[in-house]
Amino acid sequence: MDIITFIKSFKGLFSISSAKFLLILFFLTSSFSFDTITYNDAIVFDMYTDTDGDKIADSKDIDDDGDGITDTDEGYHATNPRDTDKDGIPDYLDIDSDNDGILDNREAQTTSGYMGPDGFDENSNGLDDIYETIPGSCGGLVAIDTDHDGIPDYRDIDSDNDGILDNVEAQTTIGYIAPCGVDKNVKNGLDDHYESCPNQGLTPIDTDGDSKPDYRDLDSDNDGILDNVEAQTTIGYIAPCGVDKNVKNGLDDHYESTPGSGEGITPVDTDGDGKPDFRDLDSDNDSCYDTMEAGYIDAFLVENRDGKLGNVIPPVVNVDGLVVSGENGQGYTNPLDSNSNGILDFREASCNNACTNPNVINVTDDTATTEVNTPVIVDVLANDTNVPADGTLTVTTPD
Repeated sequence: MDIITFIKSFKGLFSISSAKFLLILFFLTSSFSFDTITYNDAIVFDMYTDTDGDKIADSKDIDDDGDGITDTDEGYHATNPRDTDKDGIPDYLDIDSDNDGILDNREAQTTSGYMGPDGFDENSNGLDDIYETIPGSCGGLVAIDTDHDGIPDYRDIDSDNDGILDNVEAQTTIGYIAPCGVDKNVKNGLDDHYESCPNQGLTPIDTDGDSKPDYRDLDSDNDGILDNVEAQTTIGYIAPCGVDKNVKNGLDDHYESTPGSGEGITPVDTDGDGKPDFRDLDSDNDSCYDTMEAGYIDAFLVENRDGKLGNVIPPVVNVDGLVVSGENGQGYTNPLDSNSNGILDFREASCNNACTNPNVINVTDDTATTEVNTPVIVDVLANDTNVPADGTLTVTTPD
C-alpha cells in the first residue's frame, strides 16, 4: 500500500503523552511502506508533558514536579524561570532545587511535622491533597527557613548556617557519597548518586538523636560546643560574617573562596577516628569527654556522664538543637584552653585535667566572734580556693 488514508469513520480524539505518540508513530512507519500519508480530518493527537507522572498535563498542573510547593512559589516564568542550582532544570520542575541531595518536599517542611504525599488529588489540579487545606484550595507547602536568612531550606545549601554543607551533614561520615554531577535520562534535578530508587534522595541523619537532623542542628552531638567551632581548627577558626551576597545560596561568604562557589567548611577530625569533631564526644580520644574539657558540667555522678551537656538525660534542646538544660545555663561559650597554648583542651590529649584532676573546692574553716545579739557578716568563701566564678554553691553546717 502506497497511500494510507485515515477517513472520517475512524475519527477520534486521543490525549496522549509525547512518549506514547512516538511509539505509535514508530509502529506506523515500521509496519507499512508508503509514499504519502493523507490525513482527512482523521485522528487528532493532543500531545502533552506530564513531568511528575500524575496524569495531569503540566499546562494544567499547579505543582509540575509534585514536591508540594506550587510552581508559582518555585519561581515559574514562561521565559525566565528560576533555576537555583543552575543545573538547567528550573525549580518548578526540579525535585532538588539546591542540589544537596535532600528532596525539596522534605526540606520545605519541619522535621517533626513532615508529611509525605498521599497520592490523592480529588480536584485534579496537580497538587497532592495533603498539601491543601481542602481539595482545590491550591495552597501548597509554605517552605520553612531554619536559619532565618531569607532563603528557604530547599534552596539553601547550609540550612542551619554553621558553615557545613547540608549535603555533608545529611550523611554519615563513613558512608558519605559526594554528588556525581550527573542526572541522566529522567532529568528530575536529583543527582543520580542519590537515586538508587526513583525520586529517593537522602534521608538526613540525626547524630545526637534529639529529633533535629544534623543539617538543622547547631550542636549535632549535644556536647555544648557549636558545630561551627568544632568543624574548624582552633588556630584557623573563622567566624561567620553574616553576608551572603550576589548569589544567595544560603552559605556564609566566609566559607566560600568567592561568593557562590559553595565549598563550605571541611570538618576537622582531631583524633582521626573517622568521626569529625562536631559529631565526636571525645575529639582527642583521651577518655575525657569534650563537654568537661570545654569547662562545662556533664553529670554530677561519674557513672552518669555521657558526654552531653548537663545533668539532665537526655538533654532538652531548643528549635536550633542547642541544649537548654545545661547546669546554670552552661554551654556555647569559648571552650577552655587551660594551659594557654592555643590548643583547646578538648583537642589536646595531653591536657585532660578536667577528668584526672577535677577542681575541688578547698574549704578553710571560718570563725568569728561578736558581742551577744550583735550580727556580724562573714565572707566564708574569701579564704577558700577553686570556688567557681558563677553558679550555685550550697554551704551547710558541718556535723
